[in-house]
Amino acid sequence: MSNKPFYQAARQGGVIKALSEYVLTLREPVTLDVLRQRAQQQSLLPELDASIDEQEDELHLVFQQDNAIYLYRVSLFTDEYTLSALEYTPRVQNIAPEILQQAAGERQRVSVVTRFQNNIFLSWQNVMKVMAVLAPDLLIGQDISAAGKLFAHNWLQFEARYPARPRVDSLYIIHAVHDDETDDYWLHTHGLERLGLPECEILFRRQVESLASVGGLIEAFANICLDNNGIDFYVPQWLVRTREGDQAIVAIPWEQGLDFVPFGGSLSDLPELDEMAEMLPAPTARFSGDRADRLEGHNGPSCLLFRLEDERGSVGCVLDGGLDDDRVMFMKSIALSDSEAHKAQLRWPYFQHVFETTSATEEALFIVKIGVPHGNADEREHMWFRLLSIGDEQLTGVLTNQPFYVQDMQQDEEYTLPLTLVSDWKIYRPGQEFNPDNIFEIISHS
Repeated sequence: MSNKPFYQAARQGGVIKALSEYVLTLREPVTLDVLRQRAQQQSLLPELDASIDEQEDELHLVFQQDNAIYLYRVSLFTDEYTLSALEYTPRVQNIAPEILQQAAGERQRVSVVTRFQNNIFLSWQNVMKVMAVLAPDLLIGQDISAAGKLFAHNWLQFEARYPARPRVDSLYIIHAVHDDETDDYWLHTHGLERLGLPECEILFRRQVESLASVGGLIEAFANICLDNNGIDFYVPQWLVRTREGDQAIVAIPWEQGLDFVPFGGSLSDLPELDEMAEMLPAPTARFSGDRADRLEGHNGPSCLLFRLEDERGSVGCVLDGGLDDDRVMFMKSIALSDSEAHKAQLRWPYFQHVFETTSATEEALFIVKIGVPHGNADEREHMWFRLLSIGDEQLTGVLTNQPFYVQDMQQDEEYTLPLTLVSDWKIYRPGQEFNPDNIFEIISHS
């Protein structure tokens, strides 16, 4: 089946999104009627309607918000987990070994299936709330649409009760396939199609010391597509900043992009998306991820990411030009920056609680990012300060870097600033880093 209609719809954000499924393992077996009662007695989603479909043997949950209807189909089934399999399954948080062991001993699973609406992040927040309502006694959950990524009770309850835009890389997973003989790498996502986007892939054919920057590139690309409500194929996106300068990334449907992998190519050689051929050439096996690897899977909507090499439209391997350097930075949209600042403000009380309850003898570093105004009223330079104290409406800290735009501040000097300017924060302990996304891991144990 051709992916062309999906690509055409994805340009304007008009794709019918793939279903999103989560599987929950509770501490005790439940019935659909018990889950219905939990839905009827909760306060997180006051308008939630719950009914059991006897014919389908499902619990249906539905409510309306912002002119969109949110529907959840809940069912029960049995399955066996092995502890060894759970231990090697990716996860969004740290999960205690005893929780995994207890989950492996349970056989009943609760399936929650939904389809995200146009507001992706609101859809995600709502399904978090639904699962928190259904599973107050959760052991572990699995995001089946992201290859079974694990989460536990404390993360779910935190996200449900203090909702904010999630890190987009928590909504998908990256699988890496390495060919030991040729040293080829094939990285591809699972989970973006439920967001209305094609999956993302990167193919490269040389040894790489670290794949961390590749993950950052895919995350930056997915964020831009979601904020733009669609994907622009063949259009350079200035997403990467390295020591060698800014770099543009180009997305090409895999059906066309595979032929660019061995030697690169030119965008001018590609037909327009509407003219893309429906039939694929014969399978080839020139490298990992080539057409021969897609006969029984990985043949759905997906795009390859390439680096733009020059103004004439030449493209090449995205890892050339310093992308695997540890100083690489990725561009953010205004919408993403604003949402991150909102999250930092929303969850600030937890940061402040940890700061105020950490004794002077504990080894910990607290830093706060402040958007310092400069120039026009809406311009901010975001800089990190080592926190010294917190007042009712202000904080005091030491500036950790030399400003670029703000002329009346100096590195290593102490400043007092309004709390309303906070845009991010972090806590460092030996071998640990905490931020607005994982602060619950401290709170739940403090």
